[in-house]
Amino acid sequence: MKLIKIGGSIITNKNEYLQANYENIKRIAMELSEAKEDFILVHGAGSFGHIKALEYGLDNPTDVVGKEREIARVMRDVLYLNSIILNELINNGIPAISLPPHAIFKPDLDIDVVENLIISGFNPVLYGDGFVWNAKHRIISGDEIIEQLVRSIPIDYVIFATDVDGLFTKDPKVYEDAKFISNIKGGNYDAELLSHDATGSMLGKMKRIENIAKYVSKVLIINGNVPGRIKDALNGKEIKGTVIEA
Repeated sequence: MKLIKIGGSIITNKNEYLQANYENIKRIAMELSEAKEDFILVHGAGSFGHIKALEYGLDNPTDVVGKEREIARVMRDVLYLNSIILNELINNGIPAISLPPHAIFKPDLDIDVVENLIISGFNPVLYGDGFVWNAKHRIISGDEIIEQLVRSIPIDYVIFATDVDGLFTKDPKVYEDAKFISNIKGGNYDAELLSHDATGSMLGKMKRIENIAKYVSKVLIINGNVPGRIKDALNGKEIKGTVIEA
């Protein structure tokens, strides 16, 4: 069993509200259909979640009272993106079933629901979402979901599909002298260098990724915009990417 996280920057235009990248979604669904092993899919919210969450002040935990409609709208939007992805997965023959996090966190992930789908032959699909508990709202990131999954379900390795080839010493989209980082082991990385990385504030994610790496053989960060790379990663082929090991 493998677990793959598709970043919101790949499946949406992160600067345009509710703009899905249909071309990438269709291609990725086709690549996933050619995976030789079972997998769990987690995807980001991109422009379907972040734009309005920031506008409504929902990026930090908050009381529900007075923000009920705003919370409901953001949950609806990310569910809409999930339905687009689910449609393409099913059209490509993948028995994908959506598990909206806002419905199965109480307050931690109900792992029995996920395991039941796996045992029954389905591919669970989860995503970054909002969550309400005891009249409080907070965001559940895809990374947090993954950390909870790997603690309870035997996962071979985790793949993070981003919009760059992996980790770099600087933002490769800005600096021509940015150097690619192929391997990180035992938390041995330069925090100052990674603070300039381009993969969605990767420095802030590294602690959680380190925790994830403790439960799997490796974590692989790849470029999901490159055709074939997701399929090859799922099928165990050697590809360009950053490998992180505990």
